[in-house]
Amino acid sequence: MTTDDDERTESPPDAPRAARGSAIAGVLTAMLVIMGVGLLVAQIVSAANGQPGPGAVAVGSHLAGAAVGIGCYRVTVRRRGWSRVAALCVLSVVTVVLLALFWLAPS
Repeated sequence: MTTDDDERTESPPDAPRAARGSAIAGVLTAMLVIMGVGLLVAQIVSAANGQPGPGAVAVGSHLAGAAVGIGCYRVTVRRRGWSRVAALCVLSVVTVVLLALFWLAPS
């Protein structure tokens, strides 16, 4: 026998897909924030020791990528449809570009 309480707790049909997108966005955003904060700390520590750090371009672009990532994560979690897909695509592109330019490119 079902009651009104049972019907209210059912999730929408696209819930597993939405949860997967939110999880992917969360992981990518966390990675961008950790890289941005890590490079900022590395720059501060190296400057305090008189060493050249990662550089303003690397630190600034990683912090900007983290800010974009947080915005994309908020859209991915709170919206449905094409805006969610677009935010997840932007987040993926920002992550790949930062990794390709600053981490995987030969020095």
